[in-house]
Amino acid sequence: MSPTRTACPQVWSSGKVIEQCLVRSVLENPQHNYTRTLIAAGPRYDRPDAGLEPVPEAVFRELR
Repeated sequence: MSPTRTACPQVWSSGKVIEQCLVRSVLENPQHNYTRTLIAAGPRYDRPDAGLEPVPEAVFRELR
């Protein structure tokens, strides 16, 4: 069985687990806005000139 089908990552923010499921699920269909923002903030290897996107303050307010 593939590790991407069996591993269960946790997305943490402010000391709380906000999302946990299979790796493929988190990457292909993140449920929490914070997780979606983290994925979008990562470097784009297909477009190295694009730069990084900061995490909007509204996402952090949502977590409080």
